[in-house]
Amino acid sequence: MKIVFGTDVFYPILEGGGEIHTFNVAKKLAKFGHEVTVISGKSSQFPDDPMRRLTTLKDEEFVDGIHIIRAKKPYRFGSTLSSLPALYEMYTTVKNMVKKGEVDIVNFVLYRPVIPLYLAAKGKVPTVLTVHLLSSRYGDWRGWMDYDGGIIGGIAQKLVETLVLKMDYDCIMTVSKSLAMELRKFYPNKKKKIEIIYNGVDLETYDNVKAGEKSENQLIFIGALKKRKNVLDAIRAVKIAREKSKRNLRLIIISGGGELESEVLRMREKYGFIDYYKKASDETKIRLLKESTLMIFPSSYESFGLVSIEALACKTPFIAYDIPAMKEVQMLTSGGILVPYKNINALADKINDLLENARLLKELRERGRQNVEKKFTWEIIARKVERIFKRVISESSK
Repeated sequence: MKIVFGTDVFYPILEGGGEIHTFNVAKKLAKFGHEVTVISGKSSQFPDDPMRRLTTLKDEEFVDGIHIIRAKKPYRFGSTLSSLPALYEMYTTVKNMVKKGEVDIVNFVLYRPVIPLYLAAKGKVPTVLTVHLLSSRYGDWRGWMDYDGGIIGGIAQKLVETLVLKMDYDCIMTVSKSLAMELRKFYPNKKKKIEIIYNGVDLETYDNVKAGEKSENQLIFIGALKKRKNVLDAIRAVKIAREKSKRNLRLIIISGGGELESEVLRMREKYGFIDYYKKASDETKIRLLKESTLMIFPSSYESFGLVSIEALACKTPFIAYDIPAMKEVQMLTSGGILVPYKNINALADKINDLLENARLLKELRERGRQNVEKKFTWEIIARKVERIFKRVISESSK
């Protein structure tokens, strides 16, 4: 197959679940013998934006068998209007590839490139949309206001997202059953097929990282320092757990930063039990996960919760709020414990309960790791994507 992926940004920017998913699936599909091309943008808008690194990369290169083509025009991550030249460039690239017979199927991954690439491909080759996150998750203005770009950016994102979701694709893929249920409101026709393709992990990479023994008093939080990730709940829960148990608990926080960073730094200085790692390398993240006893994951909303699978790959169970996505992960892995949403005292009590229950901790570690091996390797995930692509191509040719 000749497969084209379209996305906002791509390698080496792999900071979100969507980028990680696309890179690993594309890499495996290339390894399976398919011709894989990724069309993406560059970014040069914000001086402190990590995506500024993309401006120094080549316009075209091969990485792990993936043919990466980046728009030469600047791609503004926070502005659709100023990104129009780059988006038009993406459109012409795919249009020319389709014209030359270099495309069998196009998979749109993130929102803004979808429209130009859809126009270049629709009616000529099969199209598949992959949805990793919905900004409209709350169904009202709160969803827009919670968007990282503020209410103006949130409204713009909502408009683009709604337009993209209203288009007619040959297939839609998403990363969890809970997100598929949210998508159904855009596709009330039950005949519209929504495929569940979970996120995964590269177990070989994880297993090759050396680490010390698990520290029974070391807990870990991994995620952006955004309101919906509830890092402050994690800190407060650990504080309460310390006071109740008299254990010298420590909380490792690994993050790329976010709006709550200054508050996290203030609490680190005030309480003294927090270690903050900003933009830690993958090796450092994996080592710290392996050395931690529990991962605290009190998010308000997740489409899947990839970091919980990464923790289980390191035999580190998770404690999370009982939101839909984490209920699904718990059902699939049996590797964590859920507590009532926003109940910080229950979170603290469950931390102490698990630390006192060595037998249950061991069961969670072993079951969680075994289920990751059975269900969540990138090899397994990519094979499912491959089967869907082949089916879509076959059905479109009839």
